[in-house]
Formats: sequence, structure tokens, C-alpha cells
Amino acid sequence: IIIFAPTTEGELTGTLTILSNDPEQPAFQITLAGLATGPALPTPTRPTPDFNGDGLVNFSDFLAFAAAFGTRSGDAFYDARFDLDSSGDIAFPDFLTFAAAFGKPLEG
Repeated sequence: IIIFAPTTEGELTGTLTILSNDPEQPAFQITLAGLATGPALPTPTRPTPDFNGDGLVNFSDFLAFAAAFGTRSGDAFYDARFDLDSSGDIAFPDFLTFAAAFGKPLEG
């Protein structure tokens, strides 16, 4: 999957390199180009443990987190909202982040 998600407007280009074990063509390069129009996209933020958006990290959020626990990027039920450390899997470090915020209102 190739995603074009620019943060500025204008013409943008890049190169996609696909590596191979073929000795005759060990790398294949594709030039990519896109035109970004409209407002710039916001800078991505880290996921929040308030999964339901009610302003409080509570039991409802825990139930949603528990359902996603143990999944990895590429799994059918993986959801990046629950990957609080953005590591590609929903595991114990994410639980520790969630537990530290449990019962508290969101900051900021």
C-alpha cells in the first residue's frame, strides 16, 4: 500500500525502490508524483487512551482496549488507535500507558 498524505500544498515527487534477490535486477525504481491541493493535513498526534472520546479514560475504554490487545499491524482486528506506543502491535507497553491514564481526565 502506498499512501499519499502530504502536509504541504504543491507538486511533490519521490522514488519507490523495490529490492529483489534477482542478480540481473537487484532493485527496481519507480518515480512517484502527486499534486497536493487544499489545506495542509495536520501533523499526526500520538494515540490517546480515551478511545471513546468522552474526555475520561474509564472502563468503557478498557473494554475496547482489551478486545484489541494482542493484535499486530496486518491482523484483521488490529486498530492503530489502541497502539499507544505506535510500535505496530498492541501489547504490554500499551497497557502500561493505558493503566497510567486510567481514571483520569485527559490533559490539554
